[in-house]
Amino acid sequence: MRDVTLYGIEFTASRPTFMEPRTNPSGGDWALERDGAVRLEGTEHVTISHCLFQRLDSNAVSINGYNRRATVTHSEFVWLGQNAITSWGFTDDTDGTGGEQPRLSQVTSNLCHEIGHKQKQSSFYFQALSAQATIADNIVYNIPRAALNFNDGFGGGAEVRHNLLFNTCRESGDHGAFNSWDRLPYFTKIANGSPSTAAALNQMHHNMIVANYAADGGCFDNDDGSAYYSMHHNFCIYGGHKQNFDGHDKHSAYNVYVYPQVYGVKCIDEEMEGEDTPGGSTSGPNGLPPPGYGESYMNNICILPAAGDPYMVSGGILSDPKGFNAGLQVSNNTIYAPNADVSITLSGDKVDFSGFQSRGFDPTSRVSGTMPSNDQIIAWGKPLLYEGRAL
Repeated sequence: MRDVTLYGIEFTASRPTFMEPRTNPSGGDWALERDGAVRLEGTEHVTISHCLFQRLDSNAVSINGYNRRATVTHSEFVWLGQNAITSWGFTDDTDGTGGEQPRLSQVTSNLCHEIGHKQKQSSFYFQALSAQATIADNIVYNIPRAALNFNDGFGGGAEVRHNLLFNTCRESGDHGAFNSWDRLPYFTKIANGSPSTAAALNQMHHNMIVANYAADGGCFDNDDGSAYYSMHHNFCIYGGHKQNFDGHDKHSAYNVYVYPQVYGVKCIDEEMEGEDTPGGSTSGPNGLPPPGYGESYMNNICILPAAGDPYMVSGGILSDPKGFNAGLQVSNNTIYAPNADVSITLSGDKVDFSGFQSRGFDPTSRVSGTMPSNDQIIAWGKPLLYEGRAL
């Protein structure tokens, strides 16, 4: 099916499908069925526009297998039993080079709220074995779990921009407003044109995220094995960046983090499972990313609510800044905290910021005890939210 548009249609009163045959799509935590009020498979250039999906006990839109440039735009999703949009491809074991996946989907300018009433493991947008999606200009709130969930790192190349996400994770914990996993590598040609387990970089930028309720994974929760993410120019309230549990090539830059939490108050959580942390040695020494893993936290503003709150909890050894810098690049950040009192914990050893820098760590970042006013915080946020748009 090609070049079909569904426009201005109300979809309602579908039956529950959460007990239909289902499986785990890939290496993430979710299980679901390939079904929805609208199911796409084998399509190109199908558009769903200005539609209303309400009081459905199933998924609303299910995009399966081979799909190219499916578009869901200017539609509302409300009072749903499960997910608003699911995207789920096929592979030959770990070989995804055959192209039987949703690619280049466009999910733009939608409104989603009050979903996940039958199944709490639900999101506005879920993808597994899918690549190169654009998720932009959506408003998502009042949901039980993460607003956006990437079940694996298949192919990469997603762009998540100019979305407003808040009131997520209202009935769950251990997730951020955005959540990802990447526990199983897949071969695609997306990154460089040749079969490779490398993925194209996922870009998350110019979003406003309020990580309230139980979104204790922060604004961006790059969970087990997540790789190839660039989070930049986002305005995050109550959520920091979770980069732990292995993975690599995750970058946080030019973001504003206001009163951040990642399993407790902190700007960044980078402590991986290492030989000195619970769970045994599964990454570099002392839970630090190994050299060359491309982890970075640079040019961010982070505002901590109380004196002594942690800037960072990470692996590494306080006597080995060279080893730390080889695995995690941290520079040019500005941290605000009452009395300029900030702590850092490396592999369980705690030190204040001046002690951290005196040992040769993070020499270009700075701490200020002059707390910014609300007007100042808003002034920092506006350029991030309006970049490329008329004020």
